[in-house]
Amino acid sequence: MEIDDKINDIQWLAPQGSNMFILTTNDRTVKLWKIYSTTKKDFKAMNKNTRTIQELEVPRVKAGGKDWKNVLKRSFPNLHAYHINSISACANGENFISSDDLRINLWHLENKSQAFNIIDLKPENYEDISEVITASQFHPTADNQFIFSTSKGVIKVGDLRVSSTCDHTAQVFEEKNANVTRNFFTEIISSISDVTFSKNGKYIFSRDFLSVKIWDVAQTSHPVETVSIYDPLKSKLCELYENDCIFDKFNISSSPCSNYFLTGLFNNNFHVSDMSGTNNLQFELSFAKNTNVKPIPKKFYEPLGANYNFNRKVLKSCWHPTQNIVAVACLNSLFLYSASN
Repeated sequence: MEIDDKINDIQWLAPQGSNMFILTTNDRTVKLWKIYSTTKKDFKAMNKNTRTIQELEVPRVKAGGKDWKNVLKRSFPNLHAYHINSISACANGENFISSDDLRINLWHLENKSQAFNIIDLKPENYEDISEVITASQFHPTADNQFIFSTSKGVIKVGDLRVSSTCDHTAQVFEEKNANVTRNFFTEIISSISDVTFSKNGKYIFSRDFLSVKIWDVAQTSHPVETVSIYDPLKSKLCELYENDCIFDKFNISSSPCSNYFLTGLFNNNFHVSDMSGTNNLQFELSFAKNTNVKPIPKKFYEPLGANYNFNRKVLKSCWHPTQNIVAVACLNSLFLYSASN
């Protein structure tokens, strides 16, 4: 079976000395990479116009800058029957989880031949499949807890201290609102594309197509806040369905202080918002040659114009774990923005 030449997820591991490690995954295989630096060495002869043997000089070694290299340390075999959608490292630095549509596996970094299945949503009959796993993540500080989201808009938190298989013991976070008017697109836009803990582990951020919900880990019945991302998209759901953009999956990340979140949108836009949605700033990426161009906040509810581009989508974005620096990807470009500039 051919595997697409793409990376679905990247996860940094704790550095060891001057070496750095990352986990990457395509649709079926997880790989562990080591990244290290070496010092460049230039060999330079001091006298190029040598005419006699007496004038000949041995080339001298001159130290240059750093040269970054990588080496594949370990490949974890194909133990997933479906495409892997996410990987996440445990706070203990020894384990990680990988998830596909129906299963989540727990791995040890030193054991590439075995994995333990901790979530299995696969029914006996494939026709009975009613939801799939869309994302998963370990708790930022607790080794025993992890989170995963589903296409039904449900979030579940598993605790490995309670059970080694968390299918029936996971804590369920679900908003049940009977007053919501349902239509053909309701289930599609309520599917959670990404979920993450806040850096302090007290809150959960979940991203669906039109909004971000913030949950208190101690309150499972309803979110403490629902932040609308871009309401004008509601008028374009039919068009978005026809061009398959309604199935795009935007990820979400937490700020180091846990009070803000970062997520992407269409038309070169991304959002940085506080937990209440009061400061919900929409920024537009600049493809200008000047790399020092700052993103300028746009009017949040500006109408959809004729030039609104659904093909320029910011699906991947990430907040630095300790600094106010964000990385935002669009098309074949990666943008880095700092709040201090």
